[in-house]
Amino acid sequence: MGVSDVADSYVPIEISPNPMADYATVNTKATVTKVEFYSMSGGLALSQSGRTITSVDVRTLAAGNYVAVLTLQDGTQYSRKVIKK
Repeated sequence: MGVSDVADSYVPIEISPNPMADYATVNTKATVTKVEFYSMSGGLALSQSGRTITSVDVRTLAAGNYVAVLTLQDGTQYSRKVIKK
């Protein structure tokens, strides 16, 4: 895989708002089929999967820092750092 292959395969993904309160919105043109939130210690805190995920209810998450792992329809995964207030 060359540098141009990586650049061509990049998909812009944003989770907003950040910090999150009640809901997190997934902003992307790609189809997200799974979103997982991991605590900074690596434990799975929340998982949601479905045909197309555009919003996640994060009210059950405790306040703190998390890593959101988003899985696309083709299996590609992206991670984003997020804060739950």
